Amino acid sequence: MKVLVVLAHGSRIAKSNQEAVTLADNLKKKLGARYDEVVPCFLELTEPKFDKVIQQLAEDSATELVIYPHFLAEGRHVRDDIPEIIEAFREQHPGVKVDMLDYLGLWDGLTEFIATKL
Repeated sequence: MKVLVVLAHGSRIAKSNQEAVTLADNLKKKLGARYDEVVPCFLELTEPKFDKVIQQLAEDSATELVIYPHFLAEGRHVRDDIPEIIEAFREQHPGVKVDMLDYLGLWDGLTEFIATKL
């Protein structure tokens, strides 16, 4: 089972968290043929938490996780925290392939996309 994990920071503001859930739902509609599941989760401040979600996915027979960090910049979370969680997961679940995509701020075409909205 191949799963896209949409990882956002998490907020105390429910509407902000809902935006990440909606993004995951919309990606599922667009990418459903490429992924068996698309699941949202959060690094901190709200549930479901990233580390618990990937553990549950492994227990549910996921064989491949593609982690999309929905972050604009490489802060401590992108540089350190997320890779540390992934590495600990890999040690516990060597049979599950895990790939971490570039965070949003590094994506080619982002500047051009923003420019079309201005």
